Amino acid sequence: MAQRIGDLLVARGVVRRADLEAALDSARQHGGRLASELLARGFADEGRIVEVLASLLGVPGIDLSRSALDLRHLDLVPREVAESEHLLPLEKRDGRLFLALADPDNPRVVEELRLVSGLEAVAHVALQSSLEKAIPAAYAARAAGQEFWRGQRVPPDVRRCSLALLAGLPDVPAAAGDDGIVIEVDETPGGGEEVLASVKARAAEPLVLVADGDAESTAVLARALGGRGWRVQSTPSGREALRLAAELRPDCVLVDAGIADVHGLEVCRTLKKDPRLADIPVVVTTSAWRGWRFAEDIRETFGADDFVEKPFRTDDLLRRVEAHLRRAAGEPHRPAPDAEAQYALGLLRLGEGRVSEALEALDRAVSADPFSPRVHYAQGRALQAAGDAYRALGAYERAVELDPGHFAALRSLAVLYQQKGFRRKAVEAWERAIPAAPDEDTRARIRSGLLALL
Repeated sequence: MAQRIGDLLVARGVVRRADLEAALDSARQHGGRLASELLARGFADEGRIVEVLASLLGVPGIDLSRSALDLRHLDLVPREVAESEHLLPLEKRDGRLFLALADPDNPRVVEELRLVSGLEAVAHVALQSSLEKAIPAAYAARAAGQEFWRGQRVPPDVRRCSLALLAGLPDVPAAAGDDGIVIEVDETPGGGEEVLASVKARAAEPLVLVADGDAESTAVLARALGGRGWRVQSTPSGREALRLAAELRPDCVLVDAGIADVHGLEVCRTLKKDPRLADIPVVVTTSAWRGWRFAEDIRETFGADDFVEKPFRTDDLLRRVEAHLRRAAGEPHRPAPDAEAQYALGLLRLGEGRVSEALEALDRAVSADPFSPRVHYAQGRALQAAGDAYRALGAYERAVELDPGHFAALRSLAVLYQQKGFRRKAVEAWERAIPAAPDEDTRARIRSGLLALL
């Protein structure tokens, strides 16, 4: 990881190769982070380092040296948690808590803060060394009754919150058609959250409960899940599924909506209403209902963590189960190294306007990690920049299939469908984008545009 960051810093002219090598040697000797070492030695500016980190990780970044924070938001996170997890609350807005983190990809931090605070946390990457200085200083200022904390490069007369944010993904403009809707918003995905409670531990071999009345489907699932080294318990009965869930406390439940005696959706609802079982991920499968509207209803009304239509792709279902198991166990997602390197290279080339090279790199990234929504989304942006609108639509659709709440992909889908004259598909994409939109202003603008389109 450090070498990839270093190569990007050199490629973008942020740091000289000789200085990079010196900082790498020092970081290895002292067990420090390369980015912080570069800053400490004065080899690079904090903002430019954070910009590269943001591009590499695909999340927004923040230059703390140029930021002024409203200290009231510190009350949402205890100081000891902030210091142990290297995170700093930045702002609370529209039901979301914006955070600066040294490790924004930590799902344990993300999930637990959401559960405890009821807020969606949006992660921004920041330099660890900057956080280590800012966190105690900010909390001390709050304890002393001060209203703001200012980074070292913020003038002392600044008396308002001012965040020096850096985008994590280069923007490729997408113009609307003659009657198109173009909504300009920040496209950075949501992110990490802070640890305030213990994480459920699980056995080395996770247990998956399969509740499905179709013997053939159950057999396929049992073979596929067992092939991953997971234990499988199956039942054709909804009532028995509830009993087994309470008795065995499985790590994940796969329930078919049409299961006998107790409907699968009621099985899901019952599990999610039981405080002892609510943390178990539940994936609902069905061959009876299709479409994104039904999927959203399943999630909102019955509390399902995921929804899969039959017939399903086994590799896709396994990927979903694996993601839920990892998230429930507090294990960070570890992208394939080859995919990460090609993704970072693709973003770099896209930002430089070298579209064909960006496409080559992102095609390799998709091959290395076919289940990454951000890789498919970036590929769609590159394809759109290259003028290949129909392949771009396919890439965006795959990103949304993998992550139904990916607002940037939904927005791009809607605009591109509209440009190409697929009015009904554009309407559908805009409708799907509304609940995924980052704030109420954006949702209102989408609704207004939809009325004009309809």
